[in-house]
Amino acid sequence: TGRGLGLADEQLIAFERCLAQEERRLLARQWLRAAAAEAGALDAKGSALEDLLRAKQQLQEALVEALAAHLPEAEVVAHDRVRRQLHNAIEDRRGAVRVHCRVRPLSSAELAAGEREVARCRDGFTVEIEPSHRHEPDSPSHPFRFGDRESDAGGAFTFDTCWAPGRQEEVFEDMRDLVQSAVDGYNVTVFAYGQTGAGKTHTMYGPKQVFSAPRSGNRRPELHDAAGSEPDEMRGICPRTTEEVFRIISRDSGRFEFTVTFSMVELYCQRFIDLLDPSTERPLRIRSLRGGEVYLENQQEAVVRTPEDVEPLVRMGLAARHVRSTCRNPESSRSHVLFQLRITSVNRKTCQMVRGKILLVDLAGSERVKRSDVRGAGLKEAIEVNRSLTALADVVAALARGERHVPYRNHELTQVMQDSLGGNAKTLMMVNLSPLACHSEETIMSVKFSQRVKGAVTQAPRTSRPELRSSLSAP
Repeated sequence: TGRGLGLADEQLIAFERCLAQEERRLLARQWLRAAAAEAGALDAKGSALEDLLRAKQQLQEALVEALAAHLPEAEVVAHDRVRRQLHNAIEDRRGAVRVHCRVRPLSSAELAAGEREVARCRDGFTVEIEPSHRHEPDSPSHPFRFGDRESDAGGAFTFDTCWAPGRQEEVFEDMRDLVQSAVDGYNVTVFAYGQTGAGKTHTMYGPKQVFSAPRSGNRRPELHDAAGSEPDEMRGICPRTTEEVFRIISRDSGRFEFTVTFSMVELYCQRFIDLLDPSTERPLRIRSLRGGEVYLENQQEAVVRTPEDVEPLVRMGLAARHVRSTCRNPESSRSHVLFQLRITSVNRKTCQMVRGKILLVDLAGSERVKRSDVRGAGLKEAIEVNRSLTALADVVAALARGERHVPYRNHELTQVMQDSLGGNAKTLMMVNLSPLACHSEETIMSVKFSQRVKGAVTQAPRTSRPELRSSLSAP
């Protein structure tokens, strides 16, 4: 014993503490290696998704204990690399391009008017739409055209996930892990597509009043939606993504030094406008670096350190966005808004740098020009919106089919999104639908748009993923 060795009480306590710490390190090392070995033994393509998720959770817990036990950073980094590969394999299994659907509820005015619903979710993966009985010829400027009357056909359509309408938290939860992918160094894109008035901006940002009123001190404004939800429950994908980014940063700040920059631009009639500096006369031009990174020359980027830093910038940006009243929507968005977070992390001990990006796009509403009753400048806007959406559909479908040539250069929208759609980027398409019978043609058009993408995804040959197995030498 310590007393037999003639050690003083203080020395004995220090010795026992050191012994306990070394024992904890030994157990943490064994746990970490076992968890990494189990993860590495899995077949990323053939193993059940549940097994991959369980292995990832076990490895994450082992890494947390390894850090608490003060294992050498080089050892932690090697095993964290396995965790990143496993996380990426899981996200690939869920789909490099995912297609989700959200059907908005009837408004109080629509309920009072006795409006009929023709779109509804049958389960968490299927949307049923009654066929349209209108037989107007397709507008040549609509982003999706089908021969004869194919666009009038309803039916059941499958998605990776669908909600009717679902809570904002549920919608975000299904894409939460994509934020970790961005922190790990991947480019992530989420874009909302649908006709005007289908709920895209609500899904991406939340109700207008959430971002139209500043906080009082540290409190958010006292707002409630029609169902009585609190403001936090009403917040959309963009604010929740920002909060998740900084939650991960807070968790990992002991090992990494993070820098996050925020930018917000709109694409209006083929012209980019900086929503952080809308009065600037400097043109924003698309540029690309040698590694394929795309950026806008002269664009303002703000360094942000908390979600609260982002909120006033978003309020300013949304207030400057181009909108126009149409017969379908009194405040129809006439531009695409691109909300972007760039995340850079540097390991405090190894100095290894990783860069990722999150691009959240609230697309302008698609619509048939004939039905929207717009003229003059409004007609020009509508035609340009539909042209850009056609270009986006062409790019996403080409990527999903694995085609050699991807037509990025057909439009400014797809050029600026190029590094967020191709390569190892993760893409989620959110299709927003109106349930109204009077909107059934546009609803079916939106679904056909999404099924074109989803159908291409399911037919695409899977590219080989990085091996999870890693030769991890003992320290």
